[in-house]
Amino acid sequence: MRLVGMAERALELQVKRAEERKAFGKELAKHGMMLNSIADARVKIEQVRLLCLEASRKLDSSRGANESKTTRKWIAMIKLAAPRMACEVIDGAIQAHGGMGVCQDTVLSP
Repeated sequence: MRLVGMAERALELQVKRAEERKAFGKELAKHGMMLNSIADARVKIEQVRLLCLEASRKLDSSRGANESKTTRKWIAMIKLAAPRMACEVIDGAIQAHGGMGVCQDTVLSP
């Protein structure tokens, strides 16, 4: 869930920057590609959040060895999906910030 929180923060920064920054005479938030990037990030965050919640539910209700195997599968899916999602969302936020995204003065900087 920590990665979900990080991705949420990056998405908030991306939306804020898209509303402030202008390119080609209009705000970035009004460009179709930026809107697509923001929507895509939101979907990815929600997918991982739901995976985490489902795995937690299965973990809480598991009683036998078979249910434990099922729970481990859900946890394995989270281990695969969460880092990938976080990297993609944070990358989108960095791109929205342009050169400032990799500057040491921003939260997004590596």
